[in-house]
Amino acid sequence: MNNHWTKLTHRYPDEKECLASFIAWQAAEVVAGVKPANLINILDRELACGRNMFTLWGKHKVSVLMEGNLRGLDLKWKGDRLLVFIYSPTALEKILKRTPVKKALCLLGYNYDNVDEALWHLQKRMQGIDFPHEIGFFLGYPVKDVYGFMGLCDLPVVGNGTWKMYGKLESSLAVLNQHIAAREIVIDALCTGKNPLSLIKKRPDFHQAA
Repeated sequence: MNNHWTKLTHRYPDEKECLASFIAWQAAEVVAGVKPANLINILDRELACGRNMFTLWGKHKVSVLMEGNLRGLDLKWKGDRLLVFIYSPTALEKILKRTPVKKALCLLGYNYDNVDEALWHLQKRMQGIDFPHEIGFFLGYPVKDVYGFMGLCDLPVVGNGTWKMYGKLESSLAVLNQHIAAREIVIDALCTGKNPLSLIKKRPDFHQAA
């Protein structure tokens, strides 16, 4: 298996397919439907293949993402890169409706009735110096772990993965392992020639493959 997306760029003479392959690789867990969102960095620089992903993002993000069920939100520009939030509106809505999530976000000044309003608050907070810890909710991390990281509960730290884990380790590891398995499935699909636009449009059959 290729271990980096740039090894695939020669396969995509079409700009939209190239951008779709980048999104699918960077947000594989979201494409697979096991995670509500991912953060990805889009660099404003020319790659070895001669393309600039920041330019392609500006030209084709709407048409590429509208092919499927994903959306993208520009969160913050820093240096030569744009931090983008790739998300599933349906999956994110389910998380943001959860009572413990709404309770924690309310403490931080969030006042929302839908996904767009919640993301407006997140985007605003992203402009500050400090990285907002509540983003863990938006990324689908276990609520207990986000609560622990935010200092809203007294659970002990029990592990580190993509995020810091608190309390019962097994439940956090189960989520992490699902994310890892989903990523492997999507990346394998890309590496074996699956059309990236179709991947985004119709999520891979993760549960069957797993």
